[in-house]
Amino acid sequence: SDLFKSVYRKFFNADPVDVDSSTGIIKFVSGYWSPMKILNFIASKALFPNNKISTPNFLFYQTTRGHKFKSLSTLFTQAPFMEYVFDKNPARVRIEDGTSVRDINREYATIKELHFVDSQDYVKNMLTGAYNHRVFGVNLFNKTVNLSTYHMADDYSKTAHTDPFPMNVANISKSSGMLSVRNTFPNLFDGVSDVADEIYAKRLSLLAQLQTWKMNIVVHGRTDIEVGMVIYLWL
Repeated sequence: SDLFKSVYRKFFNADPVDVDSSTGIIKFVSGYWSPMKILNFIASKALFPNNKISTPNFLFYQTTRGHKFKSLSTLFTQAPFMEYVFDKNPARVRIEDGTSVRDINREYATIKELHFVDSQDYVKNMLTGAYNHRVFGVNLFNKTVNLSTYHMADDYSKTAHTDPFPMNVANISKSSGMLSVRNTFPNLFDGVSDVADEIYAKRLSLLAQLQTWKMNIVVHGRTDIEVGMVIYLWL
């Protein structure tokens, strides 16, 4: 996060709007990289402070209020900004004399259209690493191999989610799912350990889980709602 703020000030001559503190030390050479590529690379390596598991779930994105550098762990623990309802009940309030009046707030929170874009897809979640991801980090210099993993059965409860229950209740074998092989470079920079394989193992799974359930909804317009906010949806 310190590196992010330093680079951001250098290129934009301003401070980013909202930056979560992160842990981890990285060092790299950005030969002819654009400012956006540098900032996104930093986001891909940043770790949210968590003593249970390495949590590389930072995102660099833009809202109507400016650029933000936020962790999913922070975004997921927000209070819902808005509650929306999708049903056929009339948005009216019954009063004591037996009649009813319009409930303007309830009308405003009513979803006009709802479409499922993605839902639980067992095969897709296997292929994208949402359930399990094993990364073999190959050190060509020392001729050694290190295994880094993400297993939903063991690791889901160690990070923040909008739902406390995993996406799939079946017993998924830890040897199944996505498999990756990456080269590691432990001696590239003095004083900096190369933990890219572990970061990759966790980050890919945490981001893949975001793609499991996706919906498009049409609501009455709001100018104060933006990407990164949490909403509560009643179906």
